[in-house]
Amino acid sequence: MRKNVNRKKICFIIALLSFLLVIPQLNSQAASKTQKAKTAYGKFLKKYEKKYHWFKILNIGSNNEPILLVVEDLGNERNTCYGKLYYFTGSKVKAVQGGEVSSSGTAYPFQYINHSLFVGTRRGLGSMIKVKSGYTYGTAVYLNYSKTGKETYYKASIKKGKLYNKKVISKKSYRSYEKKWNPYNSKIDRTIYLSRNTSGNRRKYTGYKK
Repeated sequence: MRKNVNRKKICFIIALLSFLLVIPQLNSQAASKTQKAKTAYGKFLKKYEKKYHWFKILNIGSNNEPILLVVEDLGNERNTCYGKLYYFTGSKVKAVQGGEVSSSGTAYPFQYINHSLFVGTRRGLGSMIKVKSGYTYGTAVYLNYSKTGKETYYKASIKKGKLYNKKVISKKSYRSYEKKWNPYNSKIDRTIYLSRNTSGNRRKYTGYKK
């Protein structure tokens, strides 16, 4: 009986050591993949320096992989008008489907919340999104006004860059999302501050040195 127990202990120790040895390799591979994506974003930003004047790298992809947010023009870092998301396929930088984002309709700036991007909409609250396999996914909460001024509140799922399962929700439910997502209700500043697309910032945030 004791021999069997000892064998189990030895097997467990061997398995644990093997696992511990694999972890650094996995972390190294993940770090290498992340840096490769950032370098690709740096090259992309350099190429479109005259078009995209502002940018930010956000960890909103699968497994918190970096996604590039670019903006052509804005009044300042808080009042972003129109932006676009890009992702790295492993070989090139491509536009995210459903990744055209705008905060022009509300006073809400872009926010970074729990590895997701919050985007204010023209009507109502906004959307909380992530990026997976080149598409946006998440939840949208908004409202519509009828001709008589009646408010109707909606919630929908975002899948592959489009809205699905749209349904009417109560004002109370809408307010609960507003409480969580409204940047002015947070004790932490979750605002996304964009960086100018300059050689210094590209080097600083992407590692690309040209």
